[in-house]
Amino acid sequence: MTFKEFATSEVIIYLLARERAKCVRKNRNSKYRDAKGEPGISTQLERMLPPHGVWVRPGKLAREKHDSLWCSTHGIINAVRNARKNPTELDRAYLKELDLFIERIQERAGSNYTTFSSPKTAALFKKEKTTSDGVKVIYRPISIYSNLEDKILIALASRYLMKIFNSSLHEEILSYRPARRYHGSQRMVVTNQENAVANAIDFRNRHNAGEIWVAECDIQKFYDIINHDVIMECFDDLAKEKRIRDYDSVRPFLLAYLESYNFPGNVLSENDSQDFWQPERSKYRHGKYYRKSNAVFCFEWVSEKDFTDPVHGCYSKDEFRNAYTKLGVPQGGALSPVIADVVMNSVDRPVIEFDDPNRFFNRYGDDILLMHISQKDCHNFIEAYRSSLREHRFIYHPFEDFSLYKKGKSTRRCYWDAKSKDAFLWGDGEGTASQWIGFVGYEISRDGNVRLRRSSLDKKFSQVNRTYHKVLSTPIPNDRSGWGKYEKSVIWRLTRMTESISKCSLLTANRFSSAQMACLDRYRQRKIHKMKEIILSRHYGYFVYDVFKKMASKDFSFNQRLK
Repeated sequence: MTFKEFATSEVIIYLLARERAKCVRKNRNSKYRDAKGEPGISTQLERMLPPHGVWVRPGKLAREKHDSLWCSTHGIINAVRNARKNPTELDRAYLKELDLFIERIQERAGSNYTTFSSPKTAALFKKEKTTSDGVKVIYRPISIYSNLEDKILIALASRYLMKIFNSSLHEEILSYRPARRYHGSQRMVVTNQENAVANAIDFRNRHNAGEIWVAECDIQKFYDIINHDVIMECFDDLAKEKRIRDYDSVRPFLLAYLESYNFPGNVLSENDSQDFWQPERSKYRHGKYYRKSNAVFCFEWVSEKDFTDPVHGCYSKDEFRNAYTKLGVPQGGALSPVIADVVMNSVDRPVIEFDDPNRFFNRYGDDILLMHISQKDCHNFIEAYRSSLREHRFIYHPFEDFSLYKKGKSTRRCYWDAKSKDAFLWGDGEGTASQWIGFVGYEISRDGNVRLRRSSLDKKFSQVNRTYHKVLSTPIPNDRSGWGKYEKSVIWRLTRMTESISKCSLLTANRFSSAQMACLDRYRQRKIHKMKEIILSRHYGYFVYDVFKKMASKDFSFNQRLK
């Protein structure tokens, strides 16, 4: 199946419906226009899809199994199907626009040459650094393709590439994969970070009687430094090795995606743009730093010195200058996850190609965890992996002497800040030994206890806080007829807040995780109590108090979900 044959009207309508559902969920302003004065994406979608009031709601069983985005997407698709069977005058208007759009997409999908407009860059807060000159506020760049045709074509190319390459990727690539049979599972599953951590726990259980040596590796600015030539080489080599003939039909779209973006030109240049960091334009983005005169806002990148370092770098000075405009892929672009999987499939080969039952290797995104029962083999494997990273023009976070993390038998706090660690013993003791290891949001002890990482715990606190502000920002109806619906929305949000911990299914009941859940419960109780007082004062004394009493009970506590 070629890319043109893959771009059917059903797939295009699904992608349009999903994009429309995202716009509704995020409450995007349909009157927004881009820099050229053209209608924004939300307005274009409204013209070619049915109005919100006629969406066909999925059945109760389907709604219980899926999230609101899935329900809205399929509600739009069902409405379009019904409109095609017996169209009204209103239906004919948007169906005509929809059919014309589908024709344009299919025509471009069959072309041997295409171009994409460069994406816009948005800033997402990442962290802050205190310097001698003040506060340095660092943001993560998010790329947004504002041209709807480009956006749908890129999404089509992403789905097509993953379809033709998915079976050629090695099994332990866990991120960004579609549903598949993993480790002989009877059902099709979408692998995630929970699978990565569960695999590490399983390896520990199988080799618990002896020593286990661990090495961790993390790539610096993975999406921001990946080389375009390396990407095309990895795709071309894998297609040739696996004899994927249909790859040639989508190759021009992959090339156009890379040509539309490079990190220095699209992101790094914004550091010098006063207009981009205008306080009036970015008040919400800057948050608490908005009024600080000594705050500096910027995007971070790897220094040229690290790129050209003779030991850990991956370029000579001439090579770096030539590759400067071919570095980076858009974070937020639909093709970037597929690119990451195919490139890292090639990077992982020095480790994966050896079938060693005493070795464990898992990678989720750019986080790599390697374990072995032999210190020498563990060290050799991680050395081979580091060499492979350099060959593919990646820079990893530096490996430091493990003794810097130790004070007697205790482990210093700087251990958790380190991204890459050479082979160390998983267990209690002095020297190169650590009782706990961290991997994709969890921390696992040698005796089998599992707790949340500090960053993951902070995210749970943020979820509670966001729910609190969402409830309070919801307007209270003036008439009694709307009060019941308002109360249901409050109950739904409070329930979702509590159920968020259910996603952390690998947590074990131990003194560490219990203390974490107790802190979350105390914070949640304070927020619910404060929420109740504010809503009752606004609601003229009318609100079902039992709602808050029920949500504050032990049945809805985080600790209860842990047991």
